[in-house]
Amino acid sequence: MQRLVKNVFPVLTTALVWVLVAVAGFALGATSTQADAGVNDSFGVEPDDPQALPSHPRGGDEVDYREGNLVDDTSRAGESVGGYFDTSVQPLRVRTCQIPDSLTQGATGQWGVAVSLLGEESADGSSLLGINEGTPVAPASVVKLFTAVAALETLGPDFRFRTKVMEGDVPGEIWLVGGGDVTLTRATGGNYYDSEAHLEELAAATVATLATGSSGSEPTTGAVIERVWVDDSRYERFADWDDSWRPGSAALGYVAPVSPLQVDGDRDDPALRLSPRSTDPSARAATWFGDALWRSGGGSPEVVFAQGAPEGRLLAEVSSAPLTQLLRIMLVDSDNSLAEVISREVALSLDPSGELGLTPGEAVLEAVRAVVDRSHGMSADVSEADLLEGAVIHDGSGLSALSALSPRSVLALLHIIERSPKLEPVREGLPVAGESGSLRNRYQSVSSDLQGLVQAKTGSIRGTRSLAGYLESPEGESSAGDRLAFSVVLSGNRVSDASRRDIDRLVGALAQCGENLADWNDSNN
Repeated sequence: MQRLVKNVFPVLTTALVWVLVAVAGFALGATSTQADAGVNDSFGVEPDDPQALPSHPRGGDEVDYREGNLVDDTSRAGESVGGYFDTSVQPLRVRTCQIPDSLTQGATGQWGVAVSLLGEESADGSSLLGINEGTPVAPASVVKLFTAVAALETLGPDFRFRTKVMEGDVPGEIWLVGGGDVTLTRATGGNYYDSEAHLEELAAATVATLATGSSGSEPTTGAVIERVWVDDSRYERFADWDDSWRPGSAALGYVAPVSPLQVDGDRDDPALRLSPRSTDPSARAATWFGDALWRSGGGSPEVVFAQGAPEGRLLAEVSSAPLTQLLRIMLVDSDNSLAEVISREVALSLDPSGELGLTPGEAVLEAVRAVVDRSHGMSADVSEADLLEGAVIHDGSGLSALSALSPRSVLALLHIIERSPKLEPVREGLPVAGESGSLRNRYQSVSSDLQGLVQAKTGSIRGTRSLAGYLESPEGESSAGDRLAFSVVLSGNRVSDASRRDIDRLVGALAQCGENLADWNDSNN
């Protein structure tokens, strides 16, 4: 017996020790589990509920993510990290500022919203907020952003429209050749475009050249002009009027039929932005030129329309301001006539012979596609395919409701504009809230603290109000100095000018949130 006890006792002793170790380990594990559970219980929610995550106000305590330091169990939205931080997992910023539902649900139309952060901290341009952001809708004059980018891409910043007078094959005959310059003016004083391309100067130079002769040629006997041939065929393969434009747009002063020969954009009053236009800009321009010839001593010639001006002697020429200045006018005051002739020049540049059959809107889209292809600073969340997915550009001005661009597409283009020195004229040409152009009278009673801090392109056609550009959070806000890019559109049968206030209130809320803007509300998507 003693021998048996002597042999068994060590075995029993060892077994007992292992049992005690196991019991102790179980107790410690239960205590740890209870402590860990208490962390989540203190929030009263599951960690994958983003709306219930703890708020970390701007300027609050930062979590120490260095290896070996304890971190907040909710440092990643939707995942409980706990314990010690794994350096192979990168933490995600949890943003906490939400747009009130009353702003998005109380409007009279369907929202389309895309917002992202600008600056070095958001080099990828990642999205902060999206409401129907991938749905293409008619963006109205926000299309002009695409037209401006396309023009700088294809025509270059120094491009100018030119109006020429050529010598005819028969003595006493000349040719007036329209080159698309809607800024050509008949005004002796100021004019809306502040243009220096004067019809009087063109007529006087023509008569003077005929009277004195050019270098190396004999003077012409007299300067009386018997006939003016008018060539306005430059845009002959494009429609001069789009049936999708609002009826009466010419009479209301929004746009004239698109002709390469116009004077003061065919305005009745050359000094006014919105002044009634005619149905035949070329005819009026030709008549006014004939009158200017008479005042310059060139007689009272017959005016006849024809095509195929001879490539003979250039008698006189006037040119517009460079494209960069024209784009500013087009964007600040949303000038439709400029947008339409610029988009036609883009089409002529990309498709000189017309073999591709590109319309002005299609040409603008193709030119923007080339810009996107070359852009390496695109959002990591927005690929080239996403940018142009479902995109349709029907005209250069945005007057047509047949154009369709998603807020995401517009937002991505805004990031390209922001990062490209070549596209700086587009950014600089945008109207400023409370100060210039189509934003001059906005942000005065609604979100008035944003005066001077919103720089964006407006849009307005029947059933659509839109705004797309850049904003900076005002001083005094927790988000002061934050810079956002945004694209906002309201569409629907009940949308009207009053909807602009809904947009401006929403933009005010975006500015208050700044980079802390959160997109947690399922109803927003």
